[in-house]
Amino acid sequence: MITMRSKKEICRDLELWKKSSKYTQDYISKQIDITQAHLSKILDPAYKGYSKSFLKLCNYANIDVRDSQNYDPLNDEELRLSIKNAIGNDASKARFVSTLMQALGSVKWESL
Repeated sequence: MITMRSKKEICRDLELWKKSSKYTQDYISKQIDITQAHLSKILDPAYKGYSKSFLKLCNYANIDVRDSQNYDPLNDEELRLSIKNAIGNDASKARFVSTLMQALGSVKWESL
């Protein structure tokens, strides 16, 4: 099961992204095909929920909404299917991915 970061935390990241990108709300709303008024509404931390538009905005801004503290890649069905599709029936790719996953298991992520 994938847990989500808090809406307040994500909105803070979105606001920092918006300031650093120097994009206007009008420009961003056109890029993700929503109205500027709706964008303003979903950027408000008081706005509850993770709507399709909110997730689309996070994807556009390259902001991960998943809680990495509790993230377990072994239970991420989307990741598993992506890896399976990438490997196909190629045994050498399967061995490479297996070796890579084992190596990543020893990485202390909080130090990166």
